[in-house]
Amino acid sequence: MPPVNDIICFANDWSGDPLSKKHIMLRLARRHRVLWVNSINNRRPRLAQKDFRRIVEKLKAFRSGLKQVEERIWVLSPVFVPFHGNRTVRSFNRWLLGFQIRRALRSLGLTDPITYTFVPTSADVVGTLGEKSVVYHCVDEYSAFSDAAGEVRARENELLRKSDLVLVSASDLLKTKREHNHKTFLVTHGVDYEHFRRATDEATPVAPELRDLPRPILGFHGL
Repeated sequence: MPPVNDIICFANDWSGDPLSKKHIMLRLARRHRVLWVNSINNRRPRLAQKDFRRIVEKLKAFRSGLKQVEERIWVLSPVFVPFHGNRTVRSFNRWLLGFQIRRALRSLGLTDPITYTFVPTSADVVGTLGEKSVVYHCVDEYSAFSDAAGEVRARENELLRKSDLVLVSASDLLKTKREHNHKTFLVTHGVDYEHFRRATDEATPVAPELRDLPRPILGFHGL
């Protein structure tokens, strides 16, 4: 059997909603060891209670160090300065993030990794971690978010140029990202078929939250 590469994954916080990012890594972790790097943010924090609470949670997670969450998955919650638009801050973050990630790799004995990133702002550190290759999996037009930092588009374009492979989840993303990297391919979202097919099985009990609701019921599943 050929050697299996370890993976560095930049994504949202592991403790958040179980998005496609987590499902993909759970499947890859069947054969690969994964270092999951919690969110390094695409926008500047605001003077709001929600952002302050998030900063406190980040600091607590950082203090706890590396955390193993699955048999082959470890989570790193790095500390960084959340102002990606400032050149000096970006340079400092490049060193700080790189130091923390390389230390985690050494601690876990992960070598010759593949970087698999969902985060445009990972562009500054991608390519400095001794990676064998870089995969950017784009699932949103991040630069279109109303709260996105102005530098997100530039960071994403840099990441697209650095990537050996780009995957996108929608045809519109395929058009815009392929302009910057011709190795861009469409991979639409899927579902856990075995999980959801149980809803059609008469032996599956109706959820208590739905059991006593008046019929008919119109359902929507998504974010």
